[in-house]
Amino acid sequence: MKDNQFYPISLGHNCIPAHHLSVLGLRKQSLPFDWLLSPSYLAIDYATELINTNFKDFLTDLKYNEQNIVISGKYPEVKFWHHDLLKKKSNLEQCEDNYILTFQRRAKRFLEIITHENIFFINVFQNRHANLKKEAKFFWGSVDNFAQVLRQKNVKFQLLIIIYDNIDFDFDKIVKPINLPANVHLRQFIRDTNINQYFGCEKAFGKIIQEFFPYINQA
Repeated sequence: MKDNQFYPISLGHNCIPAHHLSVLGLRKQSLPFDWLLSPSYLAIDYATELINTNFKDFLTDLKYNEQNIVISGKYPEVKFWHHDLLKKKSNLEQCEDNYILTFQRRAKRFLEIITHENIFFINVFQNRHANLKKEAKFFWGSVDNFAQVLRQKNVKFQLLIIIYDNIDFDFDKIVKPINLPANVHLRQFIRDTNINQYFGCEKAFGKIIQEFFPYINQA
């Protein structure tokens, strides 16, 4: 794999991939999954459905949940954690900084990029879900479906799935498929919350990414 030919994109499930891609100088543009929050076993299934429908219901039936966070009625498990998309909705046509317009642009940008670039998707998957058979089975099935949908759309891609926890864990004992497609890669990340509560150690995450993008420079 020639690293400099690939365009890195976060698939969530949270903002860990987007944050570290920014730190490493690899995040080129804002895209729809950068700052969303979803249950980690649902993230790839969510992305697949939006790709398959050209983001048709991405922003439909927006409402506040019980935490006062904006969600879509179609995908209530997924939270727009960092953006209040309803704040200026009444002035949608005139207000260029409206978050709905922002996310519409990000979705359009995402679809254009995956059509024209070789993509390196990055997803983070929580270890606790990887150890629950029902959720792990759903997740790995969604990975297969994701790959199938992108092949049908002639998207050239690699997918890096980083399984993470706040403490060390036995990577070999997680529930995972015996065989993975050649373009799907698994790696382990211990999120050291003593360094950063949310993102862990930037150098440790960067070391994982550097395997695939060896030209990056970590200070």
